[in-house]
Amino acid sequence: MIHQSTIETALRRFGFDKPKITPIKATNKEMQQSWFIDEEWILKASINKDQLIKNTRLLSVFGVSQRCSFDDTIICIDEWHFSCNKAIPGTPISSTYLLDQPSFAFKVGEAIARLHQSIRNINMEVPHKDMLQVVEKVLPNIAEYFQIPQSFCDNYLSQARLLLPKCNVQMIHRDMHPGNILIQDGDITGFIDFDLTESNIRIFDICYCLTAVLSECFDDDIQIGNSRWIAFYSHLIQGYHSINPLTVYEIQSLPLVLVAIELIFIAWLKGNLDYEALYDKNIEMMWWLIKHFDQIKETTIDKLKTV
Repeated sequence: MIHQSTIETALRRFGFDKPKITPIKATNKEMQQSWFIDEEWILKASINKDQLIKNTRLLSVFGVSQRCSFDDTIICIDEWHFSCNKAIPGTPISSTYLLDQPSFAFKVGEAIARLHQSIRNINMEVPHKDMLQVVEKVLPNIAEYFQIPQSFCDNYLSQARLLLPKCNVQMIHRDMHPGNILIQDGDITGFIDFDLTESNIRIFDICYCLTAVLSECFDDDIQIGNSRWIAFYSHLIQGYHSINPLTVYEIQSLPLVLVAIELIFIAWLKGNLDYEALYDKNIEMMWWLIKHFDQIKETTIDKLKTV
């Protein structure tokens, strides 16, 4: 947690004099926090300077203004690092909104595709993740712990080894949940929080958005929620495909990556008592995706045939 005096010091160094400060909801206040400043700027604090630099540079590429302190866009106070950028117009989309209006998911898919086109050739050093290596590392432990059928694991790994190395790799957002997608007057105005940006298969962003919205279904009537998610899923991939055509390897890999994201998240949450409820929910999501794996794959192929 950051002391109020530290926030005020950072704001003075960015040239503010007693501004209005409005906290933005944070998922991990020990690692990162954000505030609206005078309803026009966003002050962001992180203990990870490299992630903050990535976010600042990519926002600058998209023309988002930065406040500086003696020509530095990042200032450091104790263990915290701060940046301050102009707020992008709009408010975050909610998963509930997307489930209630699944056709809007087509626009979201289009927007993610255009973002990928904008950032794929940016000359910027970011971490690289090999999706197949990650899957091969986490699956055995999770499969053993939860007693996932060996037949599923063997088939899953066989498909992953065949398909994932053939998927397109580029710079991606990496944290593509609805809260990082902004909307105003029915249009998507931009994306925020590029802290986790990395080089990876591009369909990771699509699948991450899909799993983020799927988690909302497990807070409601599961049968109704999942049927709404399938509709959202179909529109999202069609929207992306209409701008950035997916290869046959990527189309077939979508269910693999959906499951992989759950495996990765469960491995990360396991043993962390602060996220026990989230851990339990993601276990439910993993089993649901495994149960409906073939249905999702067939839905993907059928829908993209019509685009």
